[in-house]
Amino acid sequence: MKIIHVIKKLNNTELNKAGTNDSYVMVPKKLDVSDLFPEVNRTIEFIFKKNGDIIRVRHTTGTEKRIVGLGEFYRSNQVCAGDEILFERQILHGESRYYMDLKQKTRTLVLQKLREGFAILTPERLDVLAGGSTVNTDFGPQPLELKFLGAVGKRKDSPGTTDIYDLQVGGLGTAWKYASKQMVEIEPGREPGTVTVTEAGTWRKYSFSMEEEDG
Repeated sequence: MKIIHVIKKLNNTELNKAGTNDSYVMVPKKLDVSDLFPEVNRTIEFIFKKNGDIIRVRHTTGTEKRIVGLGEFYRSNQVCAGDEILFERQILHGESRYYMDLKQKTRTLVLQKLREGFAILTPERLDVLAGGSTVNTDFGPQPLELKFLGAVGKRKDSPGTTDIYDLQVGGLGTAWKYASKQMVEIEPGREPGTVTVTEAGTWRKYSFSMEEEDG
């Protein structure tokens, strides 16, 4: 049996929480997903592993490559930025079965690099930093805080604005270290008053084979 996994960490644009009026998964142009979606624009029925629901999605191409048909799935499962969606194809004796899964982190504060700072994608979780927090560094525990920088347009031609912040560790800014659109996750640490800061990878793809036992 051959198994293909494609995993995507979602952002607010894909979740229709940033004024896009659409819900989807953005696929990088260089990422080949033809082994997961054999035909462009063909609707495929994925089985949601959590409850067996059938989710009908399509892979589209054009100016952008997208996986579409996910709006109701996002809404009914209260999907948030930083959650990971998994698409899986199992191929056995020439027959394919398709599955979806969802990994949600309800205590994760998610940031995304925007211009010279970070946009907060999950502001409802700012309590992760309530009362002051420290993060372990090479120089020992250091205070961590978000410093407001201002409101900027997501693009130069954008009519709306987004508040952006610098992520400061020990009073020093860190936004300059991160690439554009990089996502950062802040989670409660093991000790009270501590947090962990992690760069969040956006895409992962795996393909592997498993031998089937006879009989």
